[in-house]
Amino acid sequence: MKRHILLVLILFFTYELSPYQFSSYQALAETNQKLPILDGTNVPASDYPEVAELSIKGGLCTGTLIAPNLLLTAAHCFFNDRNKRSGAEKSLIAFFPSGTLRSTRISLHKTYKAKNICKDNEIDAAIVELNSALPGVAPAGIFEGPTTIGQELEIVGYGSDGNGFSGENNNFPEIGTVNTGTTIVDNVANDYATWIFNSGEANTGGGDSGGPAFIRNSNPRIIHSITCGGEGRSQFGTQSYNTRIDKVTEWINSAINTSGIFLNMHIQSAKVFTSEGNNRLNIRAQVDLKNGFRFRKKIVNISTNGFSQTFTLNRKGRARNNNNSKIRILGERNLRRNKLKGKSGRININLKGNDYINFLNSYDFFSNPEIEGSSFNISELEIVIGNYSSKDSNTIFYDSFSEVWQ
Repeated sequence: MKRHILLVLILFFTYELSPYQFSSYQALAETNQKLPILDGTNVPASDYPEVAELSIKGGLCTGTLIAPNLLLTAAHCFFNDRNKRSGAEKSLIAFFPSGTLRSTRISLHKTYKAKNICKDNEIDAAIVELNSALPGVAPAGIFEGPTTIGQELEIVGYGSDGNGFSGENNNFPEIGTVNTGTTIVDNVANDYATWIFNSGEANTGGGDSGGPAFIRNSNPRIIHSITCGGEGRSQFGTQSYNTRIDKVTEWINSAINTSGIFLNMHIQSAKVFTSEGNNRLNIRAQVDLKNGFRFRKKIVNISTNGFSQTFTLNRKGRARNNNNSKIRILGERNLRRNKLKGKSGRININLKGNDYINFLNSYDFFSNPEIEGSSFNISELEIVIGNYSSKDSNTIFYDSFSEVWQ
């Protein structure tokens, strides 16, 4: 990969750091190398909950959440030293301060060519679709421009540390921390913003590749550009290159609008129905979907509090398992076309037999002799369809009971 907030790949001479060291600049990613933010500040990673440390087949980069299940980073992070694609669709692991997610799909900008680094008309950017939304974290906003000289930036990354006199030192932030600093745009090219590293400013290095440069003091945070590469060891007097986000806003917004993640899920009702030999739990959930939601795999997983059950949907959006539990997704016509275009849908889950008992046991209901007429909370019921997931917590009220509760 190319750059972190400080370049740390000096294994050859000059700029032979990773596969990206063309001319006088190098990419600041880490396929096997890393780079930090130089002359910056080390802070708790939780100060930047939308920024993730990326592990890609042993390489290190940085990325930023731009939608509940989408991450923006540098395209060069997915290529090795021989300019060959090294990052498979599901090879990326994103370590956010609040949780770890994995990639399910990677989309490189169509103009990117691996053998060139930070070159106009070849945009070094990639969008990663994650296997789940990241609960409780607001995605960063996208800068729509224009990019101009003098704009103040707040750079963030998990790359190498260092200082302006000696450059990168190959040390990286401690677990639970991240590097940050500020700089100013000195020059604007067609697709890249650049600056010269001067005293009083910070700089990016190896491992910072793909990391955000936020508009300074923006609230909520707005991504101005992302780390691409830089000269030398990122010492004073060297130039650094960032990919302009205002040149790819249409591409990014298109990905966000068709990402297919559940916008949210709300448990409308959850009731127990009891009769001799026929006890069941019915859960009805309302799910809001984005236009363009697609089922790549018609697999539905229901899980909560240690209980989990998987169903394989038929073409009508229905499934039944060996325990006679059933699931149904309303909107069969759209499902048969393999595409849900509506803004919302409904999922009905009927757990029976062993599934019903295992679900109840997962909450240890039987230890409460006064359960009749009481209520309890489902903690994070999760519904996963294909690569997409959504969670909700809600109170369940029991309407009827029998000896099964004793």
